[in-house]
Amino acid sequence: MVTFSGHQHVVYSVVWSPHQPRTFASVSGDSTLRIWDISTPQGAQQTTVHGGEVLSCDWAKYDQVTIL
Repeated sequence: MVTFSGHQHVVYSVVWSPHQPRTFASVSGDSTLRIWDISTPQGAQQTTVHGGEVLSCDWAKYDQVTIL
């Protein structure tokens, strides 16, 4: 078991990438989206999505670099 820590608030949604089996995305009440690789739990890519809470996310089915 591994703990992935980095968000400053509650995590609302986590989804596995349908294109990259070792990758998942998470969104949180701290207005951030993080993209994680399970081989490096502390090395998430992070971006601020907008000024409010982000409640859900999903990977685009046909585009591996787009998260909705």
